[in-house]
Amino acid sequence: MLDALLGVLLGILCGTLTGMVPGLHVNTLLFLVYPLLLPSSPEMPALLVCFITALSVTHSFVSYVPSILLSAPQEDTALSVLPGQRLLGMGRGYEAVYLTVVGGIGALAVLLLLLPLLVAYMDALYGALRPFIGGVLLLVLAYMVATEVGVRGKLYALLVVLLSGTLGYLILHRLPASPERLLFPALTGLFGASTMLLAMLQGGARIPEQELGALEGLYPRGAVAGALAGVLAGMLPGVGAAQSAYLVRCVLRQGGMREFLVAQGGVNTVAAVLSILTIYLIGRPRSGSGMAVEKVLTGAFGSSGWWKSVAVPAGYTHFMLTLVAALVSAPVAGWLTLRLARACIARVSGMRVGALYSGVLLFLGLAVLAYTGALGLLVLLTATAIGMLAATAGVKRSHGMGVLILPVMLYFIFER
Repeated sequence: MLDALLGVLLGILCGTLTGMVPGLHVNTLLFLVYPLLLPSSPEMPALLVCFITALSVTHSFVSYVPSILLSAPQEDTALSVLPGQRLLGMGRGYEAVYLTVVGGIGALAVLLLLLPLLVAYMDALYGALRPFIGGVLLLVLAYMVATEVGVRGKLYALLVVLLSGTLGYLILHRLPASPERLLFPALTGLFGASTMLLAMLQGGARIPEQELGALEGLYPRGAVAGALAGVLAGMLPGVGAAQSAYLVRCVLRQGGMREFLVAQGGVNTVAAVLSILTIYLIGRPRSGSGMAVEKVLTGAFGSSGWWKSVAVPAGYTHFMLTLVAALVSAPVAGWLTLRLARACIARVSGMRVGALYSGVLLFLGLAVLAYTGALGLLVLLTATAIGMLAATAGVKRSHGMGVLILPVMLYFIFER
């Protein structure tokens, strides 16, 4: 019991670190501690399973603080920059972060209600949905382009999708560097650097004084949509939280930015939990965290692969440990996220946009250079140009999600 609790506490601490530092992903940290993922004592599997789960869940909450308040997104939070920045400009940046916390906890509650059905039918659902994913993503892209006003708007939207999608394809299949590393400068450019540069070009604007009170509304439809999209992201290979959030954006088009932020928070948290639980439910990990847990269980139980036959009872102890670690870490992570958001807002409220964003851009540029080298800087500049093209053409910058959706769509349509 104490080893599981220690694992949760360490996971929350490390998840806070990865969430607050742009570019530092959960998978990066797990790679650094990979040698520890070969248990050497009977207590180690429980500690490590709880550590990895709490790390993933905490990251899914805390990463919205730099994403929304500093326009420094990671892969799963990229779309939150757009409505988050609008609320920040209205003096409601704290509310934006609060809504993602509401979504994460609400969607986790929905996942608990769905869990008996997932245990019984998830393997069949996985097989039934997989053949249609490519077509669904194609329809989503076509729908988003079609919603633009006029022929000019539609053509520019299509251009942004194609340019960002080509960049994503090159990152995933052609460039000589880890895709996980290069997605950091790509998303930073599309949704972060382009946003900040445009704001700086507008002159000496200031970040409005931020309100910390008057928070209301739970937006249950957003939580349910986030949970369902998170199930999709946690179950299907290649369809991550970012792609699922894009689907949610279409479904909740009339629901407003607050409902979308709730759904976005829900997608991330549910995907983080379910991508680990799929080890027990369908016998396949669906994330770097899931692969790390699989490594722990392989080391603990040998190479026989006891989970290959969707038998939760065989791994009941570790299944329950994963679930409990998620339920314990989620409210703590939510509380930490709001505390960190308050601390950041106290420092950025009333600051000149130029001074704040110059510092953030310098930090992001140095981080990209250190993390990905000159190639990463080239990706950052290219993605920034695409993001600025969308903004200056008057079309939605969310079309830049083609960087992730188009390559995945092509994979599902043309896979052999």
